[in-house]
Amino acid sequence: MSTDSLGFITCPLCGCACGLNLLAQRIRPDQPLSITVLPSSAPGWGASGLCMRGWQIGEILRSRRRLRHPMAWQEGGQQQVTWDEALALAAEPLRRLRAMEPAAIGIVLGDSLGNEEAFAAREFAAMLGTPNVACLGLEIDAPAVHGLEQVLGAPYRAPEPEEMDGADLFICVNSNLQHLNPRAAGAMARRVQQGAARMVLIDEVDQGLGAWSEVHARHQPGMRAGALRQVTAALAGEGRDGPLSPEDLRALRSIIGESRRVAVLVSAGALGGADEAQAAGRLVQALRGEARWVGAYVLPSGANTFGTLDMLAADGHSPRGMSATHMLAADSGLQALIVIGDDLGRLYGPEELATLRRRVHFVALPSFISPNTELADVALPVTVSGEREATIRRPDGRVWWSEATLEPVGEARRAEAVLDALAAALGESRRWSDRNTTWAAIRERVPGYRHVALGRLRAAELPAVGLDTAAVAIVVDPRILTQSPATAAEPDGAHPFVLIPRSGRGGWITDPRCQGAHILRREATMYREPYVLLSRDDAQAMNLRDGARVQITTETGAAVVRMRSEAGIPSGVGVLPTEYPGVIRVLGGGGEGGRLPIAPVAGAIEPSEIR
Repeated sequence: MSTDSLGFITCPLCGCACGLNLLAQRIRPDQPLSITVLPSSAPGWGASGLCMRGWQIGEILRSRRRLRHPMAWQEGGQQQVTWDEALALAAEPLRRLRAMEPAAIGIVLGDSLGNEEAFAAREFAAMLGTPNVACLGLEIDAPAVHGLEQVLGAPYRAPEPEEMDGADLFICVNSNLQHLNPRAAGAMARRVQQGAARMVLIDEVDQGLGAWSEVHARHQPGMRAGALRQVTAALAGEGRDGPLSPEDLRALRSIIGESRRVAVLVSAGALGGADEAQAAGRLVQALRGEARWVGAYVLPSGANTFGTLDMLAADGHSPRGMSATHMLAADSGLQALIVIGDDLGRLYGPEELATLRRRVHFVALPSFISPNTELADVALPVTVSGEREATIRRPDGRVWWSEATLEPVGEARRAEAVLDALAAALGESRRWSDRNTTWAAIRERVPGYRHVALGRLRAAELPAVGLDTAAVAIVVDPRILTQSPATAAEPDGAHPFVLIPRSGRGGWITDPRCQGAHILRREATMYREPYVLLSRDDAQAMNLRDGARVQITTETGAAVVRMRSEAGIPSGVGVLPTEYPGVIRVLGGGGEGGRLPIAPVAGAIEPSEIR
């Protein structure tokens, strides 16, 4: 690398996958590398600016939280080892299981890997003889995408983000959009602030977007699907009972009737299953029936959720193995688990992860220090966006190419090169790290990619994949797609609060990739341990100040957490941030099939300390 390099990358930190430029400079050889983030004119959510995380991506990529050397669990703790030692330790149990019981091996993928990395992982699983390769982030988003695909009758394809510039109305179905997909929320807020568009919000609480909304149609917790169906019926002139008030319903009908270009936005991870997504899809259909343009934006959790879906559907079918959540369950029967580019702490608490390590031989391929690396038998450091060439497929179908602008930190290697080395340790010769070979295979075997040429990508073109890409149902276990819909909780005298699992701003802090960013230090102090969000009236009634400890009790368990108050939370409601999954599993009963509970539950909240 030269001491002065400029390259285009896609931000890996959320589903917006904004395009940006990295300028790496070193004035003198003895000085540290300076990384400057520059905006890009490439189309997409980042064209109008970046979020706080995006502007800090240079610091994040060189964070003290990066895993720089191979590590192995020895003598009761993690010890630095050489690459040869780490590969031998990782390969030994894989060799035995490959010969005797290959289906006892599982591979879990992150949703921000490049297409090439996801494809190589699928091929590595095939070499081992195991069908168990799946993406945890894809399974979080899959019910929402599947529900929409069922209604629309085709694999989901989002409108291009720049089409939102002509929208005169935004219908938002989750008020925490700015926490999950910040630049999409920023693009909407900019249009509303300029007076070019209006916004309405349909949600049980307000976690930020209410300030920009002309109408906040609040519904009972767990009744989002009913609220959306009520709006759909109202547009058809049908009366239907539901959780929305007549006043809010009339206001929504009036605003929608005055609009000609409508964008419906929802974070996939915020929906409580396919039932709510189907209701959103039918609302989109009803809106399209009145001679107006309607764009349905279902925003994924990961930067490459849809590209990973495509790669897992190579040859037109899934690997036909266990889901990621089933692999992580106590009754999976797995004896070895390989996790590539994902943090299992997003769905499991420390106690559950410690139990997992005792059950399986755990090999992690992470870029950042996380619960994975601290519990893994072997941790093999891999590169991230900006340190390797890679592609992603955006929800609108376009394929984006990221350049290698920075040298890898420490001894980190590309994920495909690590899989090549693991294959060699098992006596096999593979060349997944060869871009030309891998892309020839992708074009031949992955539906929708036959016309996507490597040369066009390197020339900064943004080709769109074909319309024959796989639907979610082709890849994801049906049990994930058909989870029970969220239902309303029934509070009583012993459990007067309704507790709702939702993502909050603390998600930035619990993401291992962001923990080294200095700009997030204030949030790291406020949200560094489990908490509950209450209304200001409820906090005042219990004589609680922000940061006080409270005990939450439900029929399934109890937990002590910090309390934070927010103006958008109604009385009698508590929001349990999904960033602390261990607490939600204790209070919510564990969830179906190992998944995180999504349904509201009734509970009691009491001060646990007196000042």
